[in-house]
Amino acid sequence: MFDFRPHRLNLNRSRNVSRNVAKREPSSRRRSSFCKLLGERLEDRIVLAAYMVDTASDVVAVDGMISLREAILSANGNVAINADITVAGEAGPDVTDVITFADGLSAIVLSSQLSITDSLSISLGAASSVTISGNDASRIFSIDANSNATILNSVSISGLTLTNGLASDGGAIFVSTGQNLLLETVTLSNNEATETGPTRGGGALYNDGGTVSIVDTVISDNAASGALGNGGGVFTLGGSVTISGGTISGNSANRAGGGIENNAGIVTLTNVTLGGPLAADGNTAGINGGGLHISGAGEVTIDGGSITNNTAGAEGGGLWNSSTGTLILD
Repeated sequence: MFDFRPHRLNLNRSRNVSRNVAKREPSSRRRSSFCKLLGERLEDRIVLAAYMVDTASDVVAVDGMISLREAILSANGNVAINADITVAGEAGPDVTDVITFADGLSAIVLSSQLSITDSLSISLGAASSVTISGNDASRIFSIDANSNATILNSVSISGLTLTNGLASDGGAIFVSTGQNLLLETVTLSNNEATETGPTRGGGALYNDGGTVSIVDTVISDNAASGALGNGGGVFTLGGSVTISGGTISGNSANRAGGGIENNAGIVTLTNVTLGGPLAADGNTAGINGGGLHISGAGEVTIDGGSITNNTAGAEGGGLWNSSTGTLILD
């Protein structure tokens, strides 16, 4: 520990001592002594890249503004995508770059989906609310593997509203195998998946074997509109989905799983409202599992919460479990 208390010094004596030491000690030893006085060398620090989106335009152009698309491209590639971006993203599985939004920015309409291929955190920042729309023409976010397939990314999105997304699977969000996604206080509404088939759908979110955590989020009025579409709100094909708090309401699927479809994955609901007090709040399925449907060897645990006003055309207005699935209610 250094002693920073003031001391009286004999300056003449100090000069003489310094000259004598300089004569006696080789330069390497003097450098070593100097390093000890300064303390141990600090380990290398990584400065994370932080981008503030300040335009609603969905462009990649040198215009003096930073768009959401430019920020994500820079974070993905760990480069400054153009002169508007002054900081390159940082690479590495344990490095998470940050995107926030400027005060007054409230809505962004996309021309095509945004693919995220590196660990990234997206939150409101100075903005009070931000809505990102797929304009009924494209998915909003796809959480994808990067060029180094051995690195699994972690993405978090908080405080945003994702709406009017449209895709074959995962109208608002698609999560690729092995990727990690956290949604916190997000609203997913009025998104649509159009594909048909027992493993297709996910009006708001499609999890293709990733790890998804959803906290205090609203998933409402989304649709799996394909003739045999599944999972009006959420579809998971393997992997896991953990939902804590929040509401899943008003979603629909033409085949099964109006609110949630679990196909061989692991789903955990804790204190979730599945449906709601009004008939319009209920999730609906054309055939089975209005609130939730389990296919194959899927596993679901529901702890607390409520399952209310959901309907199905054939079986399981609230819940439907396959003969090989596991359903635990507490």
